[in-house]
Amino acid sequence: MKNIKNMNLSKKWLGNHSEYKIIESYIYNIFYEILYEINEDVKNWTIPFFNTHFHDGFDDINGNPIFSAKNNLEQYIIKAVIDEDYNDITTFKSDFDDMPMYTIYLMSDYMNEIQYFFKQVISNQKV
Repeated sequence: MKNIKNMNLSKKWLGNHSEYKIIESYIYNIFYEILYEINEDVKNWTIPFFNTHFHDGFDDINGNPIFSAKNNLEQYIIKAVIDEDYNDITTFKSDFDDMPMYTIYLMSDYMNEIQYFFKQVISNQKV
């Protein structure tokens, strides 16, 4: 997606609501494509799981998280955080409300890694 690549290079997407929504939608589309590819029913998911809004109702567009989903059958959460001041990719498992939460933390230059992360987590959690 050319628009995504251009935004990655400029790093100005965090301050721009419309560009942020393009990247957010791009990540959601990746997730939905993976669900379709591995024959996972989207009805089993709450997407987004973390609703990040300010008190005035406006979206919090800081990239933390830019994506979240909860699998309601297997009871686990997937979260993606994009931080342009971070120079690496980190994945880790933690707990949230007694559920496993799988997080990927990265800068936008590494967004292609989100697809692999989503697929790996979902495939490993399927019963």
